Amino acid sequence: MQYTHSILLISNDNYIIGLIKGYSIANNIGFNQLSSDKVLQLEDFSSTIQIIIFDTHKLNLPLLRSNLKLLRQINHLFKTPICAIATNKDDKLIYTETWIDDIFNEPIIDHLHYYFQTNFGKDCSQHSNRRNTNRRMQQDRRIEITNSLPSTQILLPLLPLKTDIQYDIGPFDIDSNSKTVSLMDKDLRLTSKEFKLFCFLATDIEHVFSAEEIIQHLWPQEYRANKSDLYQYMHLLRKKVESNPDKPIWILTIKGAGYRLNIQSHFTS
Repeated sequence: MQYTHSILLISNDNYIIGLIKGYSIANNIGFNQLSSDKVLQLEDFSSTIQIIIFDTHKLNLPLLRSNLKLLRQINHLFKTPICAIATNKDDKLIYTETWIDDIFNEPIIDHLHYYFQTNFGKDCSQHSNRRNTNRRMQQDRRIEITNSLPSTQILLPLLPLKTDIQYDIGPFDIDSNSKTVSLMDKDLRLTSKEFKLFCFLATDIEHVFSAEEIIQHLWPQEYRANKSDLYQYMHLLRKKVESNPDKPIWILTIKGAGYRLNIQSHFTS
């Protein structure tokens, strides 16, 4: 059967699996499922999946953090919208992950239906601009639990996927379509490799990336690449990002460990 859209559900809850699978069958949506009680791996995912729904409840904190970290990477690599099912409204970890596209509370199916109608239904074009605005106000949007959502019905005919590929990291605006990064609305005019380097650092602003990790990401098929190549690109990137490349405030070198994009500490200092 030819499906217009496809869902990957990451859950180990039979009730939620049954809900999402039933909704998918009723609306001619492809359905795939992974267990959420294991550490997810990059090879578990495909760029052909159009929406990932991650069931976060009943997970211990270390596993939740580990899987969120990988999903954030998947989101940036494949530009796949990722939604979370979080039945506990007090789960601060989920609500502060601004890269998550939406959060489904009870009633889950009503939230899922509303998400599809808003982003992939007939009125998709008029909702796309609002969606960018919503991303900048996600904290307020997510905390509000809407009880007046439309009742679950068979979906209207769906239009092709219209993926949002713009996102913010602190004061930086990243546009994966035009491969541009702006700081305070100023285009930094990054080259393709500089853009890839910056976006890799932006996948996890709490993580210190080792030189080996970055080299593997930038030159996965080029075994001759070494730290000298990385130092060169890091220097070129800092010349465009930093006001004083010799005293960087955004892209930090962590002695003996690697590099980190400095967002949180800069704003709290």
